[in-house]
Amino acid sequence: MENRYHRNFPSPGPIVSGSKQIYLTFPAKSTFTEDDVSNYFSNFGPVHDVRIPCQQKRMFGFVTFQNSETVQMVLSKGNPHYVCGACVLVKPYRGKLKLFDRKYFEKFEAPLCYNSIFSSGLFMRW
Repeated sequence: MENRYHRNFPSPGPIVSGSKQIYLTFPAKSTFTEDDVSNYFSNFGPVHDVRIPCQQKRMFGFVTFQNSETVQMVLSKGNPHYVCGACVLVKPYRGKLKLFDRKYFEKFEAPLCYNSIFSSGLFMRW
């Protein structure tokens, strides 16, 4: 059965053309540091910044280069990349959703999580 809400979701944000940043994902067991990531990607061009937020469930990060041409070189190489033996996937950076877009997105969130299972205060089985 098709969920009618999925097709109405906005994308996570537009791909930013001319961006100097890429998005990384990698396994939770990866042990590399931000310096290791910087050293690897500096083979493509000068790295301005690396950010890997500390989160246990979602392993991701961002690399910012000094120019956008480096981003195109990294993306054109494809996936995967290997940093200290760990598999790293790269994606183009996507802009954040604007507040208006978030409000649009949130109105679809409730039906996904909370189908109409309550009626007159009583739980109903499907």
